[in-house]
Amino acid sequence: MMFDSVLQDEQVADYDAYVQALRRDLAEAVKNPQASAGKQQKKQANLYDRKLRGAPVDVGDRVLLANKGERGKRKLADRWEGHLYVVTEKNEGVHMLKIRNSETGVEKVVHRNLIMPVNFLPVQDGSEVVSRETDITEDVEDPSEDIMEVDSVAATGRDSNDRTVTWVSELPDPGEDQSDASEDVHSMDGMMTD
Repeated sequence: MMFDSVLQDEQVADYDAYVQALRRDLAEAVKNPQASAGKQQKKQANLYDRKLRGAPVDVGDRVLLANKGERGKRKLADRWEGHLYVVTEKNEGVHMLKIRNSETGVEKVVHRNLIMPVNFLPVQDGSEVVSRETDITEDVEDPSEDIMEVDSVAATGRDSNDRTVTWVSELPDPGEDQSDASEDVHSMDGMMTD
C-alpha cells in the first residue's frame, strides 16, 4: 500500500468554483490583518498626539522646522533648519500643519512636533528691522526711550551681537548717580551760555 499507485479521486473539481473559493479566502486573510493594523495605527496616533509639545501655532505664524536631514551622529548638527517657514494651513484633528518656506515658496506638510514657533524673532522688511516687541512698545512713553533707541538703518546688516554691543555701550554708567548727571548737564548749559 505504501508504494502502490495513488488512488484516483472520482470527484471532479470545478475550476471556476475553486478560483472563487481561493479569492474569497485570500480576501478574508488580507482583510482581518488590515482591520487590526488600522485599529492599532489609530491608537498609536492618539497616543503620539497626546504628547504634543510646544506653544500653540496659528495660521500666519512664523516657525522653524526640525533638521532631520543630517546624516551621522548629528552631535554637532543644528537642531533647526536655517529657513523661516510660515504656517499656511492647520488641521487640528491630526496636528498636521502646511508650512511654506518664506524664501523659496516651497510648501511642506509636517506634524506639530517638528516645528518651533519663532514669532519673537525680528522680521526683515526692506531696509528696516521690525519686531513685535517694538510694535508693542511704540505706544508706551518711556523716559529711557532715547537710551534704548537704536538707529534701524545702522542696525541693518549687522548681526544681533553687534546690535547688543551697541546698545550696551549707549547705556549710562551704573555707578553714576542720575541726579549728579542732571546737575552736570545743567552746569554745562550754564557754561555754554556764558
